[in-house]
Amino acid sequence: MTSNLNTTFTIGAWNIDSLFTRIANVRTCKFNIPQISSKLNKYDIFCISETHCSPSDKIDFEGYHLVQNFRPKSERAPRAFGGLLVGVKLSLVKGISFLKQRHSEFMWFKLGKSFFWLQSDLYVYSLYISPAGYSFSFQRDDIFTLIEEDIAKYSALGDYMLVDFNARTSNVADFIEHDSIHDNDIVVDYVVDKCLHRNNLNNHCTVCPRKSGYERMCQ
Repeated sequence: MTSNLNTTFTIGAWNIDSLFTRIANVRTCKFNIPQISSKLNKYDIFCISETHCSPSDKIDFEGYHLVQNFRPKSERAPRAFGGLLVGVKLSLVKGISFLKQRHSEFMWFKLGKSFFWLQSDLYVYSLYISPAGYSFSFQRDDIFTLIEEDIAKYSALGDYMLVDFNARTSNVADFIEHDSIHDNDIVVDYVVDKCLHRNNLNNHCTVCPRKSGYERMCQ
């Protein structure tokens, strides 16, 4: 991403499927694994989903300020699930503010326009939705309604979504079709969606039950 001063900063997202693993039967934070830390160090800001962390976990990553959002742990669950983490390079901390967390499945933070020399404040969205059918999926609010409310609130200021919907669409288009056809007098500098190659299209014939919510939000 480029600011008005042509200064580039990078934002990445990764579903890490648990921030901890066992090496030689020792519970180890993946941030301490060189192959992982070297990839994350390439980003100025990174968003991690499915950390599977609880407030008791002590996590550090040299050179970064870390902010987490924990999913409430069920009394019957053997460990924590879900969970989000955002890492920001220390040199950028003064330009970023984290908004009040109102749900365990998403986080908003703002990149200040003055600090980053942007035309407007940029609101960044880190999101994870547990798979349909999981016990936690039945316990939460209508998350798509909450997402739409937030997008409506911040869209005038500009937003950037980093998402993990877990919404399998099978062979249904997961992008806006025929969006190259529009009225040039109405739409200015519109960027047409690109149809990306999908490697596993033929292997998944079922459609996620939340497909309708996903499509509604994207339209």
